[in-house]
Amino acid sequence: SWYLDRVAETICRMQSNIGYLVRDIAPIPGSERHTEGSGMFPRAFDLPILVGVIIATLMTFPITFTFMYLIPFAEMVDLFFGSAARMAFCAHGISPWQIFLGSYHMRMLVGMAGIVILTNFVIFVLWKTLPACRL
Repeated sequence: SWYLDRVAETICRMQSNIGYLVRDIAPIPGSERHTEGSGMFPRAFDLPILVGVIIATLMTFPITFTFMYLIPFAEMVDLFFGSAARMAFCAHGISPWQIFLGSYHMRMLVGMAGIVILTNFVIFVLWKTLPACRL
């Protein structure tokens, strides 16, 4: 009997909370109990809370993307190419491209890109020609 009462109470609470995002502005008289524990704020706050949650949710990705990818990328570019950029800005009579292409980090970047492209090509050729490499 106790268990059936709890189940019935839970089902009735779930049915009354079905409009959990934004409830009706004015409740139907006699339809809402104050002991249910649903909606600790007045009904007038339902829509502002919903809008606030949506805005906070939509702002999470750009902030996370900025801090996890853009700022570290900018710091790495500054670390590797900042000195060449400052030298290209201050040098007169020398093309900025000569400074960038002559820097150690640019040569290493181009060399690593070449190695990755060559490795990718070799793996592709082996995958297409050797029967053991086929999926």
